[in-house]
Amino acid sequence: MRYSHITGVFLLLLIACSMQVVNSQLAQDINVIVPLESVCSRTVYLEPSYQVYIDEFSLLPPTGSFNVSFKLLDALNVYAVYAYGPQNQTLKTRAYWDSTGKIYTVNVNTTDVNSFKLLTVYHGMAYYYDNFTTYVNFFPIVDSSSSASTSVYLPLGAQLLNYDESYLSNSTSGERTLISGSKQLTPGNASFGAVDYSGNYSLIEADSFSRTIKVTPSAILMEETIKVRNSDLYTSLSKVILNAPKDATDLKVMDTIGYLGFTQSGQTITIDIRSKTYPNEYCEFTLLYSLPSSNLLQIVDGKSVISGNVLPEWFNMPAKQVSLTVLMPPGSSDAQMVGGNITEKGGSLVANTSYIFLTPYTNEAFSLAFTSSPYASYMGPALIIVIVVVVIAVALLYRKFKKGAKEVVPSPVVPSPTKPAPSPPSEKKKKIPPKGKRR
Repeated sequence: MRYSHITGVFLLLLIACSMQVVNSQLAQDINVIVPLESVCSRTVYLEPSYQVYIDEFSLLPPTGSFNVSFKLLDALNVYAVYAYGPQNQTLKTRAYWDSTGKIYTVNVNTTDVNSFKLLTVYHGMAYYYDNFTTYVNFFPIVDSSSSASTSVYLPLGAQLLNYDESYLSNSTSGERTLISGSKQLTPGNASFGAVDYSGNYSLIEADSFSRTIKVTPSAILMEETIKVRNSDLYTSLSKVILNAPKDATDLKVMDTIGYLGFTQSGQTITIDIRSKTYPNEYCEFTLLYSLPSSNLLQIVDGKSVISGNVLPEWFNMPAKQVSLTVLMPPGSSDAQMVGGNITEKGGSLVANTSYIFLTPYTNEAFSLAFTSSPYASYMGPALIIVIVVVVIAVALLYRKFKKGAKEVVPSPVVPSPTKPAPSPPSEKKKKIPPKGKRR
């Protein structure tokens, strides 16, 4: 009887210890693997005519999809949407528009991923009336409780005047003003408001942008034609303000009629367009300038390589249709361009490529490699030398001819023998009758 009692007590102690170990392991697993909620970090870049949102989410696993929503003025405010996984792989998205609440929702396929990045671009959210006003989604609209932080950067050179969501702080980050803070997100709640600022900008977008790069031995010749749309909601345009092309020389601006006046102040140029452009109307002009060859051209393994971004550094607006053309020097060969076409025109090789819906934040890079003609790099200096030699030769010949003309002494003119001229016939004197005896 005593042994059975001892055995029962031992079994009870063993069961209790086992339960404690299991509970401890479960608690440890819960603390390590399962987060309490999703976490979002939002970065917003406000530009005069568009805005870029970069949302980075860490998710509560497992999840097959995740909704991120934005409050907009109109469905047409959407410009571009991209979603990427943790390995920078492209994720599938679907979009929905609620016309009643004016809510735009992006559904991201998050199967087999526990984090993702959503990049969205919007336009038509700003207007000018004494100062600039743009509408901003300070935080995302989500379907489940999440903690979030936000960083909203104003355009370069803008002076902040006022903003909604006053619990957020503002400071200076580099050359931009920053509005930042954090918030606990509740499902379906929007943090939507206005930001007012002052600055020297034009609210414009490029309906088309055509860029031609001509490679010469001494410089890169640029010809860039822009068809711009006035994207302001209320104000007409009589001038267009752009960033000045860096390192540009011999800058000129023209339209289909002739040259346009412009002024340059620091890093901006102000172009006087030929006629007023009202909201949603278009105007077109061309920039002509030269760049040092070193800005775009390099020699790699004996080949000429011209590379850069499709949209140039000075370009700060959305571009719906973009084309790039590179004219290689005469005699070039073995040209290769990733994502582009090589053709021949007028005995020279020409490279072409095109894109749609680009912005400086969603730009594309290009690279063209070709073998230059052996005489191409010397053509410019050789031509100058030939011209100088010809001018000197002409001058020497002229001097020699002039000196020779002075030394020639003309011989005296000897008249040829001729018969003596006949003497003039003699005239008989006519008698004049005396006075009084006139007939």
